[in-house]
Amino acid sequence: MFGYSLYMQSPEYDLDQTPSYEAINVMQNFINQYPTSEFAKNAGGIVNELELKLEKKEFENGKLYFKLRKYEAAIVTLENFITEFPGSSFQEEAFFLTIQTAHDYAQASIRSAQNKRFESCIDKYQTFVDKYPNSNFLKEAEKYAETDKKQKEDREQKLKCTNYCEKIEKMLETDKISNPNFTEEDKNEIKLLTSNLREMLLNENESSESIEEAFKKVQNRMERHMETNTL
Repeated sequence: MFGYSLYMQSPEYDLDQTPSYEAINVMQNFINQYPTSEFAKNAGGIVNELELKLEKKEFENGKLYFKLRKYEAAIVTLENFITEFPGSSFQEEAFFLTIQTAHDYAQASIRSAQNKRFESCIDKYQTFVDKYPNSNFLKEAEKYAETDKKQKEDREQKLKCTNYCEKIEKMLETDKISNPNFTEEDKNEIKLLTSNLREMLLNENESSESIEEAFKKVQNRMERHMETNTL
């Protein structure tokens, strides 16, 4: 049988699987044409065996891309695997690996691209939790998601504080403070508070709590000398 000949040519999963695809096609056509044949059951077993080999190849390809730090290729390959092999025994691990890959990709990215990639990791984690609430990978997946969530929040906090500082500095430079009781001493005090906040924002080791406290000091000091409570 031609299909069986192709099946015998099917190599190990990590090699080119062209013979496997061809064998599956021939065997499936045989099953469709001769469903009651005594050979149909054997042909079906061969199809299942070869499909498992293709499944493992795709999954291992995703893992290999991850190990090589080819993160985009890893995510695409793993997500394709998840879509193409919904009943695979590797599904749960593949889902987990998309989280780990998204996390590592975000960590390796330039700052301007990180927030979007932090979000990707967090979103993948939420999908994973919904699908596998009792997974053995859950604790590690949560660690990746929480790390990215914290970093995203810290970046957003720093951006908020930086924009606020810039707005205050511009107002002070152009004398746009409308309160007539706003003195030079007040101005210098706010400049000092803003400068301190700026230094904290540049310090990668500064805690988000300390930064928020410094931000509130500047904000409260400004609000005391303005006609409205917002800039």
